[in-house]
Amino acid sequence: MRYLCFDIESCNGELRNTASMCSFGYCILDEDFNVSEQRDILINPERCDFRKRLVYGKNKLSYPVEVFRRAPAFPAVHHKIKKLLEKADVVIGFAVSNDVAYLNDACRAYGLEFFDYDFYDVQLIWGLAERAGRQVGLKEAADRLGIEYTAHRSDDDARASAEVLHRLLLENNMTLDGLIEEYGLIAGTTRGGKVKQCAATKLLPVSGKRYTSRVYKKLFEYQRRKLDAVKRRQEDIPDNCFRGKKVCFDVGVRTGDSARDYLARLYELGGRYAKVADCDVFVSDVPDGESAESVMACESVTRDRAIELGKEIIYRERFEELLGGMVCHEYDDEAILRELKEQSERQKHLAEQRAMGLAPKRRKRRRRRRPTQPKHGGASQGKAPVMTADGVQD
Repeated sequence: MRYLCFDIESCNGELRNTASMCSFGYCILDEDFNVSEQRDILINPERCDFRKRLVYGKNKLSYPVEVFRRAPAFPAVHHKIKKLLEKADVVIGFAVSNDVAYLNDACRAYGLEFFDYDFYDVQLIWGLAERAGRQVGLKEAADRLGIEYTAHRSDDDARASAEVLHRLLLENNMTLDGLIEEYGLIAGTTRGGKVKQCAATKLLPVSGKRYTSRVYKKLFEYQRRKLDAVKRRQEDIPDNCFRGKKVCFDVGVRTGDSARDYLARLYELGGRYAKVADCDVFVSDVPDGESAESVMACESVTRDRAIELGKEIIYRERFEELLGGMVCHEYDDEAILRELKEQSERQKHLAEQRAMGLAPKRRKRRRRRRPTQPKHGGASQGKAPVMTADGVQD
């Protein structure tokens, strides 16, 4: 059994048929996860500029820009990458769908043959095995397992991703085939530049929740858009602490079965949901049995941002009290997710048609000009006023 784990770095994070990838790092492993080869293939993204935060920022790339610029462009390494993918029995990566997209983008930009292969996502497997209620990055997973690596160096990211999977298998006393069967994993595929994501057919309870954070996010956004579309007169809503207020939820609050009920009640009271930068009130999550102080000590990017901006912060328990008589609604999640999937597929198909020039590009909306008010009565009839010796004559 030959495993290939790979990771890609981009010079600007864009997918616009510009081939922004600047490194293809990989490691080859046997079925016992012994590394037989590890290498970082550097690529010159000759059509793109490097984003400044990736050169000078905290999470900068592992090589100077000059090193990338001296490397060959993507066409020179296309055959090498193709051979690596073809020889692998199993292809894996952490949040690998992003890396698959960068490869397809580069092939499309240069008009080269697409790579066809199947893959499994270690990030998805981690979420299932750890019952995580949210997406976890490679750094957090590696830190939890005590794995040291050089972040944003593709070959080391790939090695760390493979090690995360190996540790999960050891902790659960399972083989990869056993894990695939346990969670009903379906491999992701990419054929001719078209990608189908890796998925799990057996949705296991996630920290007492029914879905993963990604599914909860889709359901939450669907509900929010529906509520935003309904026009409400503030005058018809009784006075309360949320009328006219904008509220933002912490990740733990909006990824749960009660999130949409919170949202429905908030809108009934005349409030609205907003991003943390625009909100008046931020609702932070306090897990059962923990104090507010202990939660404040935990990492939460959104909450830290709310504190930085000086937002009013309340906790879930207090928020529920202020909402009052909240009703638990029933939702047809299966139908909603099916609708969202069909909508996503239509949008992807339309984007592909536009990229190939088979569909008209999206037109920018033009703002209508308001008709100018005539300064004189005569101008309203389409005639300019005429000045005579005796005054204005129509």
